Amino acid sequence: MTSNLQKTTVSKDFFNNIIQSMFDPLIVVSADYTISMVNSATCYFLQYREEELIGTPAQNIFDTELITKGTEVDGYVLRGLIDNLETVYTTKKGLEIPVIFSSSVMSGADGSILGYVCIARDITELKEAQQELHHMAYYDQLTKLPNRSNFLTYLERMIKRIKWNRDYMFAVLFIDLDRFKVVNDSLGHIIGDKLLTEVASRLEACTRPTDRISRAAGNDRVARFGGDEFALFLHDVKDISSASRVADRIQMELQKPFHIDGHELYTSASIGIALSATGYENAEDLLRDADAAMYRAKSLGKARSEIFDDDMHVRVKKILQLESDLRTAVEKEEFMVYYQPVVSASDGRITGAEALLRWKHPQQGFISPMDFVPIAEETGLISKLGEWILRMACEQNRAWLDAGYQNIVMKVNFSSRQFKDEKLTDLVRNIIQETGIPARLLDVEITETIAMEKNSIRILNQLTAMGLRTSVDDFGTGYSSLGSLTKFPINTIKIDRAFIKEVGIDVNAEAIIRAIIAMAHSLKMDIVAEGVETEDQLTFLQSEKCDKIQGYLFSPPVREEDFRKLLEKEKRGTPLIRMQSESVV
Repeated sequence: MTSNLQKTTVSKDFFNNIIQSMFDPLIVVSADYTISMVNSATCYFLQYREEELIGTPAQNIFDTELITKGTEVDGYVLRGLIDNLETVYTTKKGLEIPVIFSSSVMSGADGSILGYVCIARDITELKEAQQELHHMAYYDQLTKLPNRSNFLTYLERMIKRIKWNRDYMFAVLFIDLDRFKVVNDSLGHIIGDKLLTEVASRLEACTRPTDRISRAAGNDRVARFGGDEFALFLHDVKDISSASRVADRIQMELQKPFHIDGHELYTSASIGIALSATGYENAEDLLRDADAAMYRAKSLGKARSEIFDDDMHVRVKKILQLESDLRTAVEKEEFMVYYQPVVSASDGRITGAEALLRWKHPQQGFISPMDFVPIAEETGLISKLGEWILRMACEQNRAWLDAGYQNIVMKVNFSSRQFKDEKLTDLVRNIIQETGIPARLLDVEITETIAMEKNSIRILNQLTAMGLRTSVDDFGTGYSSLGSLTKFPINTIKIDRAFIKEVGIDVNAEAIIRAIIAMAHSLKMDIVAEGVETEDQLTFLQSEKCDKIQGYLFSPPVREEDFRKLLEKEKRGTPLIRMQSESVV
C-alpha cells in the first residue's frame, strides 16, 4: 500500500512538473467557474501571484460563457469543449491580450462535470503582424493615407447606401498633380516624396469638418492612388457647387509655395469631379468617370477642375467601345502599315521611309492614330502592336532590298511602354536576324519624353551597339535640349511640324529652326524636318542646309504598292512630286 501511495505521489508530482513547465498559460476551472489551479506561465502572463488567482471567478480572466456554451459536434453540444477560439485574457492591470483559447471538460465517474482545463496562447505578435499587413494592404506607406483598394471598398459601401437613401448624395474628386515629374526628374525622388507628403496634408486640410453624428454615417476622406494621383470622397453634398467649392479650395492650397529642404516648390492640380446622382452601380465606374473628367481638365490647360457630364459620358463610352474594338482588331489583324518617304533636301532622293500604323475598322473605316494609339499605350496593347509593325517594316525593307532598292532606312516609332521592356533589345535583334536586313537600315524613333526617361540611355546604347540608327521625333515639343541629348547616342533630330508650319509666318519659329539645325550639325547629327507642305517651307529649309525632308509636299503616308511606285519613278529619273493617292491622316 505504501508503494501505491508513493507511485501516486510521484505521478502527481510528475504531471504537476509538466503543467508548470508549459510555455502556455493553463487554468483549471471548477464546476462553479472559480479558478482551482494555475501554472506559472499563467501567473507570468497575467501578472498575478498564484494565491491571488486561486478561488477567484474565472470570469475575471476570460468570458466563461465560452465553456458554458461549448462546441457542437455531429449535432450534439459538447459543453466545455473549445478548440482554438480567438478571445482575450484580462491581466491584473486590466490589459486585454489576444489569445487562442482551447478547453476540455473534466468528468467524474458518474459523468458529472468536475471542472474544465483551459489553455491559451498569446497571439499579440500575430495580431500585430496582421494589423501591419492590413495597413500595408489598405494604406499608402508614404503618406499614410488610405490607398486605392481602401478607397474603392469605402466607395462601394456608400453606393449601396444610396439605394436605401435616395436623398443622400456624394462626390468623388480625382486629383492629379501637374508637372510633378519635373520635380522628380530635376530634384530627385526624395524631394518628390516629401512634396507628395506635404500635398497629402494639404488635401486633408481641405476636407470639411463633420460632427460626431454625421461622422458615424460617413465623412470626407482623402486617398492616394499612387504616383501623383489622389482621390477625395465628399460626404453628403447638397449639389455640384459644394464639390466645386472644395475643388477651388484645393487649388488655392496647392498654389501656395512648398518649402522643402531649401527648395521653394510650386504645383497645381487637374481635378475631375463625378457625382453619385448620375446613378452608379459600382465604384470602378464612378472612379473611371472622375478620372475622365480629370483628363479633360488636364487637356484644357491644367490647374483647373472639370465636372463629368453627359457629353463626357458619351465620349467615355465611345473610348470604351474603341478599346474593345481595338482588342478585337489586334486578334483579327485589322491593321496595316503605311509608309511616308523621307527625302534628301538637296536632290529629292528617297533616303528612307517612316513606317506608320493604320487601323481600318470594319464599320467605321480608318481610325485616326491619335484616337487609338493612346488607348493602346494605356492598355498595354501597344507592345504587341509595336512588335507587329517592327516585324512588318523589316520584312518590307527586306523585300525592297531583294527588288534592288538599296539603302532605304526604315524608321519605326517606339513607345514609352516598349522602352520599359527589358526584352526589347533581344526582340529587335531577333527580328533583324530573322528578316536579314542590315542593322544600319533600321532607325529607332522615340520622342523627347522617352529619351529623357531613366533607362532610355541604356536601351539606346544597346541598340546602337547592334548598328541601328536612332532618332528623336517631335523635337522642340518637350523639355529636353540639344545639350541634354549629347549624352545620348542619337543620330538624327526631327524638327516638329509645329515649327515648320510657321515658316514664312513667324520669324521666331524660323530663328528656332535655324538654331536647331546649326546646333545639331555642330554635334554631328542629321536633321529631318517633318510636316513640310509648301514650296516656301522647302526653300527655307534648303537655304538653312536641312538634311532631309518629310511631308505632304512630296507624299502622304501611302500603301506599300504606292511607295514602290515612288521608288520606280526615282529609278527612272523622274523628279519626286506629291502623289494624289489614297492617304490616311
